[in-house]
Amino acid sequence: MFRSSRRRFLKMSGAAGLLMANRAAAQAIGGAEIASVEDDEIGARLNLFMYEGYDSPTVLDPFARQYKAQIRFQMVSGDADAFNKIRSGQAKIFDLVNLNNPWANIFYDAGYLRPLDEETFGPYYDNMIDRFKRPYKWAHSFKDGQLLGMVQRFGPMSFVVNTDKISKATANSEGANIVLEPSMKGRYGVLDFPYETIYMLCVIADVNPYAKKTEAELTKCKSTIRQTILNAKLIGSPAALNNSLLNDEIDMYVAGGTFTVSSLRRDGFPQFRAVSPAHGPIEGKGGTAYVEITSVVNNPNLSPIAGDFLHYMQTPEGSLAVARSGSSLNPVGNIHQIAEKMDADELTAIQYDDLEEHMALCAEFEPNPDYDELIGAWEQALQERG
Repeated sequence: MFRSSRRRFLKMSGAAGLLMANRAAAQAIGGAEIASVEDDEIGARLNLFMYEGYDSPTVLDPFARQYKAQIRFQMVSGDADAFNKIRSGQAKIFDLVNLNNPWANIFYDAGYLRPLDEETFGPYYDNMIDRFKRPYKWAHSFKDGQLLGMVQRFGPMSFVVNTDKISKATANSEGANIVLEPSMKGRYGVLDFPYETIYMLCVIADVNPYAKKTEAELTKCKSTIRQTILNAKLIGSPAALNNSLLNDEIDMYVAGGTFTVSSLRRDGFPQFRAVSPAHGPIEGKGGTAYVEITSVVNNPNLSPIAGDFLHYMQTPEGSLAVARSGSSLNPVGNIHQIAEKMDADELTAIQYDDLEEHMALCAEFEPNPDYDELIGAWEQALQERG
């Protein structure tokens, strides 16, 4: 799940487009060897550049033991930050990178990803939930149709409520606009991940965050950002917001989703629930959702086990470890195949009971073309808040 402070990504990707020739020359990753340990793979090194959770020993240790591999891990703190590191020369260091869905095409167009062999990796998509069946839009190149990576974790990312105070039905009906009600002043929190939170603040303003905005729409969005930040009880991390929910200091927070609230639900507090609006300005949808895609870096000295690790994460054992990894629990692309291996508390944590229904209310992340201007309003409101 990204925590980005993204700026000027279109400019960055345009400048890096000079590397397109490198992309064209890169061979697709695949073949039968991804499912077996070859002699030249024993003891290989694998450098991972991924979000929190994938560094969990439950994810890495079984693979490391099987291949006697040396695995090094660096945390991705945001997609734009990952792009900057890769473009600054670290494409020669990392073998796999974990991104939110719009960024796979940005990296590939800049020459930083190796395509995957469709015959080898495509069948894994046939085992995923219907949303990700082939040809899944964000996993393929918009330019040449190449397969760019494998879906891993995903989930709704709209807002979180205490259903003892705000019912699920009310939350679905009214949406995150609840924060604008005078009675909610000081009774809600704001997630301090600006990129995804600004998505939802645009939705509250009844503006599509993924579309280029008119001046009137920008004014509405900026006004909503300011009001929401100034009237919030706190601006904080998922841990801080969950603690405020637990202490009855707030009744809801925005943005938020299964990812942010799963730890509370797993610990026995199912009244705290991720919800999404039943309707909204994103072609009728009012919720947003993240989808993580893991891709092979166009590294001239690519690890021989990069493809093997992608295969491992799609196996039931690897997928289950990824779903359970880190401080939160998350659905994964083939969640329906591993759900029976998860206990009742884990299924409650990821809201498996209505996951399909919930995701149907959400539009997956896309670039926000006005982010640079809106983050300025965000930062100004934070300064005004003091």
